[in-house]
Amino acid sequence: MIVHALLLAAALAAVAWFVWGDIPGMGRDAADTRVKMFRRWLVKDALGLLLPALVGLLLLGRLGAVGRVPPELAPLRAWLPARAIQGWPLLVGAALGTVIGLALAWCAGRRGRRVFSIGAIDSVLAHSCAEVPYGVALAAMAGIAEELFHRLLMPLLGAAVTGSALVGAGGALLLFAALHRYQGWRGMAAIAVVGALLQALYLDLGSLWLVMLLHIGIDLNGLVLRPLVARRAWDRRA
Repeated sequence: MIVHALLLAAALAAVAWFVWGDIPGMGRDAADTRVKMFRRWLVKDALGLLLPALVGLLLLGRLGAVGRVPPELAPLRAWLPARAIQGWPLLVGAALGTVIGLALAWCAGRRGRRVFSIGAIDSVLAHSCAEVPYGVALAAMAGIAEELFHRLLMPLLGAAVTGSALVGAGGALLLFAALHRYQGWRGMAAIAVVGALLQALYLDLGSLWLVMLLHIGIDLNGLVLRPLVARRAWDRRA
């Protein structure tokens, strides 16, 4: 219990640094470029989320929980309908949703309209081809780091400390939404819904790998593909 409490405090300290801390030589200033901003986000995701998650799970001896639901979270899994989520139909549905989203982005670009999004995400969108590699890297980093931290480590620690899987998962979900506060209240609400669905997916499938892949796909679609498709449609019209 003491070890879990100490690791929980350390994880919260890492989150506090992620939100308010600066990286030497990469602080925010008037001359801050978008490339520098992307690099700062990548470093912060790595040091503030990915590293604490890996170290915490390693110290707990729970790295194997990436491939199976730990006993502490089993009560939440029992609330879900048996085999409610199937892996391949989920991937097919995600692919279909991506195609529809790209088609809508093309139509918006042709009409000179902004791509629809819930929340203020313009600051993390890939605005040009030069920013695409950074956008792809950020999507991959976020999909891995955020799932390990918010869907596994924090619920596990919260459940162990409080004795309630619901409190652990609920606290992690609120923290996940709060870290996206730059998107505004609507964005945070949308993030909370997505986080809850990803948590249910992990619990039902019993593996975090597919959830990571889905998270990466969502970010790639929203941060890279749709903005570029809309811009290309506008350029062709012009």
